[in-house]
Parts: sequence; C-alpha cells; structure tokens
Amino acid sequence: MNKMKSLPRTYNQTQIPRKYIPVRLGSRASLTWVGILGVALLLHLSTRSQAQSRGVYPAGMSALNSGLTPEPGFTYSNQVLFYSRDQAKSDDGSTLPITGSNSVLLDLNSLVWVSRKTILKGAYYSAIATLPFAKNDLTSDILGNISGGSGFGDSYFVPLVLGWNKKRFAFRVLYGFLAPTGRFAVGANDNVGSGYWTQTLSSGQTFYLTKGKLLTLSAYELYEFHTIQEGTGTHPGGTFDLDYAIGFA
Repeated sequence: MNKMKSLPRTYNQTQIPRKYIPVRLGSRASLTWVGILGVALLLHLSTRSQAQSRGVYPAGMSALNSGLTPEPGFTYSNQVLFYSRDQAKSDDGSTLPITGSNSVLLDLNSLVWVSRKTILKGAYYSAIATLPFAKNDLTSDILGNISGGSGFGDSYFVPLVLGWNKKRFAFRVLYGFLAPTGRFAVGANDNVGSGYWTQTLSSGQTFYLTKGKLLTLSAYELYEFHTIQEGTGTHPGGTFDLDYAIGFA
C-alpha cells in the first residue's frame, strides 16, 4: 500500500509485486520503537496527470512495535526503506510480457517528543515530525529510463498521539497530516511529492507474547483522507492500510 513512483499508462493498469528491504538506524532505543513513526511518512511519488493516485503509506514502515510509545523526552530516529519491482501482473494475477524496473529509496528522519505526565488512565501524549528524502527510478527495457527524481519529499506531522504502555501490551491512537512539501509539477518526470494534502487517522497495537517481551505481535491500521491534487483536479479516494509483524528481540 505504499505510494511509489506513479507509472506510465502501460504499467499503470497492472498490479506489480514489490520487494522492500527495511534498514533502520537510530539513537536512544529507536530500534525498539520503529512503529512510533505511525504513518510517519509516506512518500507518494507521482508524476503524470494521467497516472493513478494511490495511498501514501509505505508498506512495512510501521509494522514493528506499532503500539509502543518511547520514553518521555525527545527521541530521534532514522529509517531507510528500499522498494523494488520488476514484474507487471494483470488483474487475474498472470505475469504480463512487460519488462522494466521501478525502485524507490526513502530516508526518513523523525523527531518524537513524549510528555512526562500521563492523562486518561495512564496515556502518554506525544507528537511526531518526519522529514523525508527520496530517490526514485523507473526504467523500461525498451524505452530506457522513463522517469526518476530525488530530493526532499512530503513531510509528515503527527500532532496528536496518545499511547498506553502496559505490562503485556501497548496501544496508540494517532492523528496526523502529510504536507505536500516535495517537488511536484504536472507532467514532470522527476517529481518526489504527491501534490496534495493527506489527513490520517491510525492506531497501533503491540502484544508481548512472552514475559520478557522478547516475542511480540504487532498490528497497525491507517486511514487516509486526500485532498484534490494540485494542477490536475484529481481527487484520490480514501485509502485503508493494514500492516502487521512478529518481532523477536
């Protein structure tokens, strides 16, 4: 459900399987709270006015420890996500004779602040700001390089997060919005932004399957509300994203 570079019409009417390789780096226990990014970012990399507009959530981004709130104070996290795909499939799942490759590299920089006091029966209030950098490429074996761009992407802000960290589970509810700060121009082939605003409502849950919290089961749900895309008049419909993961530390 991630938003990747919008494809030309030949690719756009198909479903293309993707692979992603998440690499997470960070400070102050950020490895244990990758899920706190919430929807933390989203890079929707669209280009052509005739292309489809899809959801902005990068698959796998908030799947791990999605219900966990970090310790009070400030925390910085750096998350690197790489996605690639090289096959096109029709609606019935069969592989089409279309050759090419599409890749997206995201570098997500998140700053999280968590309050020291609790409200609503132990909930910690927190806020998140995620600033992304992106590089994308679309290449056809026949036409060569079709499009590609790099630079600062759409910023994601989550001003309202309430999180409960309990003995055997952790739970969060979040409200955020994606600002179209990334470069976007109708018809351009080097866009790194979506060209529209997105508001999000989401929730994350993490269950500790062992007493020592070594084995966890997490789920993350997100709904996206999109505005009209600048310059095209396109109004993407709402998008529901579901992510989940089993973690072992």
